[in-house]
Amino acid sequence: MNTLTIQIPDTIENVLNKFISEGYFKSKEELFLSAISDFIRRNQLELMETFAKEDIKWAFQIKDDKF
Repeated sequence: MNTLTIQIPDTIENVLNKFISEGYFKSKEELFLSAISDFIRRNQLELMETFAKEDIKWAFQIKDDKF
């Protein structure tokens, strides 16, 4: 597992601390892991489509350059 160090504004930290104190999360680490995991799940298909479109565009450019 890797460690990530970030700086966040005090206003966001206050909101994070409220979620933790209200029992939604046990720690900031758990909150951030949940947020990042949700972001990846929501955006993974779009990201894969973007990469596929870039690959297709690249392939057509290679094809056109050969002819």
